[in-house]
Amino acid sequence: MMVSVTDMPGGRRARWLAASLLFLACWVLLSVSIAMSEPSLGKRFVSDPQGEGLLAYSPSRAVKISSRNDADERVLALRLAGAPDAQALRLDSLVAVEAPSMLSRQEDLDRFFVLQQQAWALLDGARDRGEAVEVQLADGSWSRREVRNRSLAELGWLYWVPLLCGVIPFVVGVGVGLYRWGNAGARFLAVASVMALLALSEVSIVTGRLWLLPPWFAEAGQTFVRCTSLAAAWAFCMLMLHYPTPLRRAAMWTRASGALLAALVVLNIVQWPDSQALRYKLWLVVATASLVALALRQGFANRSDPVHRAAGRWLGASMVVAVSIVMYAFLVSLVYGAQGISTSYRWVSVPLLYVGLMVSVGRANLFELERWWVPLVLWYLGGTLIVLGDLALVALLRVDAGAAIAVTLIVIGWLYFPARQWLLARLRTSARPEMQAFVPDLIGAVNAGLQGERAAGRAWQSLLERVFAPQAMASVERPAGDAGAGVAVLDEGRQLQVPDVGGQRVWLLTLAQGGRQLFTKDHARVADQMWRLLDHGLAQQRQTQHAVDEERLRIASDLHDDLGARLLTMVQVGAADGTSGLARQALDEMRQSVRGMAGKPVAAEVALADWRSELVTRLQGAGFDVEWHAQDPPAGLVLTPRLHLQLSKVLRESVSNVIRHSGGARCKVVVEFAGGAVLARIEDDGRGMAGAAGGAGLGLPGIERRARQLGGKHGFGVSDMGGARVEVRIPLDGVAEPVA
Repeated sequence: MMVSVTDMPGGRRARWLAASLLFLACWVLLSVSIAMSEPSLGKRFVSDPQGEGLLAYSPSRAVKISSRNDADERVLALRLAGAPDAQALRLDSLVAVEAPSMLSRQEDLDRFFVLQQQAWALLDGARDRGEAVEVQLADGSWSRREVRNRSLAELGWLYWVPLLCGVIPFVVGVGVGLYRWGNAGARFLAVASVMALLALSEVSIVTGRLWLLPPWFAEAGQTFVRCTSLAAAWAFCMLMLHYPTPLRRAAMWTRASGALLAALVVLNIVQWPDSQALRYKLWLVVATASLVALALRQGFANRSDPVHRAAGRWLGASMVVAVSIVMYAFLVSLVYGAQGISTSYRWVSVPLLYVGLMVSVGRANLFELERWWVPLVLWYLGGTLIVLGDLALVALLRVDAGAAIAVTLIVIGWLYFPARQWLLARLRTSARPEMQAFVPDLIGAVNAGLQGERAAGRAWQSLLERVFAPQAMASVERPAGDAGAGVAVLDEGRQLQVPDVGGQRVWLLTLAQGGRQLFTKDHARVADQMWRLLDHGLAQQRQTQHAVDEERLRIASDLHDDLGARLLTMVQVGAADGTSGLARQALDEMRQSVRGMAGKPVAAEVALADWRSELVTRLQGAGFDVEWHAQDPPAGLVLTPRLHLQLSKVLRESVSNVIRHSGGARCKVVVEFAGGAVLARIEDDGRGMAGAAGGAGLGLPGIERRARQLGGKHGFGVSDMGGARVEVRIPLDGVAEPVA
């Protein structure tokens, strides 16, 4: 059963972080003190390539020498000064081998430890007694040398580079582990980091020595580095087993491999069997193969998840670059014969590996990898081609080194780099949204604002779908207290937050290009530009509309105060000559027009009540039996001034047609609100529209025109009652069609 592990609380994390830094400081001081305990003759020694003694050179040099011509002198033997009869210690070349692990035969390794102990005893004793020693040079002469304590300056790059290569992973790995303790991959990364520090601190002492190791440290250090290296390799394998996604039976494999690791540690401590290959090197090969297999397995698991894919790419890129550095160093040494390139510098690959692991496991801007993954691969490919081309010319064709690098750069420059730039341009054009391509759609979204906020919102949603093609898209309430929420990349690139029209909600877009891409800063930049332009355009529309509304209100006020007063007078005095009815009708129509011009929204319940009062009264006054069917509108529904005015005119014109032309006795009026639209239908039992369909005298063109202007549909036909039927369906926030 898997146990859920949560992230570490802040206070506990701070204590662990302080303890880790204290441990790091103490461990580095211990390593430095062991390295500086070596007695010094003022020179660093390496094995003679011809196997005759040791080559001496200055400790300040950053690169080991590889030939006698580069050496200050060649030393063959060592003895106490002032004792010519004392037996001299002959110096075998293997005593200064860079690392004991480079000796494959057990007898050579035993010989190394014996010579190390003898030389240390001679120099350490002379140092304690304040005596000097003599070294035999290549010409057979003896030269007197003082034995002193090793200085800090004599540690050199050969010591500090591997030590720093252990410190950096420790800081990175422990930091990621503490801050993402709930992630199994982060915990195993922390374990591997601690083991890397322990192993590389031993490596720094061995490879950075002048030539001797403390007797107590020589063999114990080898056992220590083997155990810590095996533990680091195991932790790396467990990292790949659990990250980015725990593989099948991960817990079982963790326990089984942990038991195997414990057994190998015990075998290396007791040094059984005698062969290092069986108890150490073989298992490093197994761990490396397992690491590659697990990396491939992780690469094929959950390939549809862009975050998983990006994390896998980080891991793969980090490991390839890290391993490549070691391989390049080996190839350069092999081709150019530069054996002096110390293995100390090859450990630079470890910090590079950890930087990639930090980004992958720590998820620090992981989504940004999608933006420059292809340039990274192409850059690495270009560098690899240059290195391999240069080495091939030198090794196979025996071309001079300077000419080889020149030819390689020319060929790569002419062939590879133009192709690289062309490919990058193509990928940049196809993968990144460009603002210029969507300007016409953006203008359309701004124009949609003329039909209201809901129409602009739908156009904005459609534009976002076309630009980013998200896998999913949801409108959510703007977070409380976050009035300034704008465009932002969320959840490590899985989501893009974009404001919605109206300012009360935001759109959350999930995974770009149908789920194939994470959102990056490029996506956020384009979305922000589009939103700013849309918001500015809608704001300008609102200002213009406000000015128009004010002018309409002024005209409506003038009509009401002037023309309205005159019509009201005609109603009051027109009873005698029969003009009172016409004046009242004109007054009602003028009031409807004034209400529409005033630009005041009308509640749907109020509009229904007004329509029923007017239409039923007119029909009953004309002698018709009226059936009124009206569905209650949704709560809070408000009709825009334009919709209310135009629909009122449609209903009024339809009823006028019934009264004037139908010749019937019954009329049915139906008004319904459903599906985001309002449906109005007027039917009668009269003579119908036979012979007069589309005739101007029936006012049908006006009804058709108003319906189209409101973005709706209309229909004229025969009623089930036997007469004419007029029907219009108007969307509550429809977009008007152009009318010639």
